[in-house]
Amino acid sequence: MTIANRTTLYMLVFFILTSLTLEPVYATDRIFYVEFGDSRCPHCSNLNRFFEEHFPSQHYFCDASTNGVCKSMLQQLRGSGLPPYIPTTLVAYNESVVAVVIGEVTDESFWKKVVDEGLSLSNKTHIIVFLGTEPSGYIVVGNTTAFYNIFVSPFTASPTVTFGTSSTDLATSSSPLPLLLALALLAALILMKLFK
Repeated sequence: MTIANRTTLYMLVFFILTSLTLEPVYATDRIFYVEFGDSRCPHCSNLNRFFEEHFPSQHYFCDASTNGVCKSMLQQLRGSGLPPYIPTTLVAYNESVVAVVIGEVTDESFWKKVVDEGLSLSNKTHIIVFLGTEPSGYIVVGNTTAFYNIFVSPFTASPTVTFGTSSTDLATSSSPLPLLLALALLAALILMKLFK
């Protein structure tokens, strides 16, 4: 293989690998936010307006002051070890709860990156909890998908429609990045064989 061919091959492999790793890869249509709060709470109302403006089809406001089911669910969440503050927002991705955010956060970039952080910091039985924008600990649940089915699924636009695989294995269901990297490396090996 000539130096020019080898250089071209290395540049191609470098381009493929860097293009795959620049941005987090996840489908935004698989994200759903359930905000538990009280319509008389100004922070809850502000966050609800924010979600309606920025994520209108991916959000449900569960008003504990007027909805008995929401009130009961909020009490169950508090019993799971969450602080007794509202608003409390569950962040769901791919039929699993990946993060809980306590407080009024009206930064769109935070809500977009909290899924990525939740996927990297949570696992099948532990969910990361943010106080405002700062990670502050975890809650332990039996299974993040079961937790989703109890606290999020009833409020999705169509509870019977799934958002993807039912797998809760975050290493395989959260991102196609490992598969893409493997394919890029396979392509590089094939190209190296061709240029020999």
